[in-house]
Amino acid sequence: VTGFGLVGHLAEMCRASDVHVALDLDAVPLLPGAAECVAMGIFSSLHKSNARLRRGVANGAEAAGHRAWPLVYDPQTSGGLLASVPAERAEACVAALRREGLG
Repeated sequence: VTGFGLVGHLAEMCRASDVHVALDLDAVPLLPGAAECVAMGIFSSLHKSNARLRRGVANGAEAAGHRAWPLVYDPQTSGGLLASVPAERAEACVAALRREGLG
């Protein structure tokens, strides 16, 4: 997840695959201090342009109060990884990642 934030990259993947996604904001890991920075009004320079993507979020008004909401638009040059797997392989994929010490 780089300059377009989590929502930007997720939107690209969904468009390319012709799918929709449900994102559990409670499950989005936040870097220490990130929520506190947002609470103080500190945002990255690209946040405003990335936040325009919220118009494509079905329940944006409902999600807007969540502490992770502004951070899913945050661009990180060295951000996390975003991957997708077929539903029938999801459990096996997560198990394999955990065996490798991830997650």
